[in-house]
Amino acid sequence: LVVLWGPGERENAEKLTEKIGRGALLAPPTTLRQLAALCENLALVVSNDAGPMHIAAAVGTPTIGLYGPTNAHLQGPFGEHAQALVNWDIPCLGCNRLVCPISDCMHYLTPDRVFSEVERLLAEMHVGETTVAQEN
Repeated sequence: LVVLWGPGERENAEKLTEKIGRGALLAPPTTLRQLAALCENLALVVSNDAGPMHIAAAVGTPTIGLYGPTNAHLQGPFGEHAQALVNWDIPCLGCNRLVCPISDCMHYLTPDRVFSEVERLLAEMHVGETTVAQEN
């Protein structure tokens, strides 16, 4: 797992990398071009609706975008193996608010649901089959 981060996010990215534990790597500081090259070499990118998600989808990396306050129909990700993960049952979905007086809609996307979509998309892409075959 590679934890990407941008300006002002390094401390949080370091904490996340530590919480993930063994196997997690903190990405180095990157320019936009370096970020695109890094994304192009990843098997999959999972991100909120932010620049790195759009860059990953643009370079053809399978991408899962996590959506709540922004509109997934309008804001992607777009591409052959790009999909938005949304809880469509939330009545105020797509409000575009950065702060919500009611609840944080991103909490409605559980880790189990995200992980399930990651597994499904990787299986669809046949990622990991070569590794498994080589280990046997």
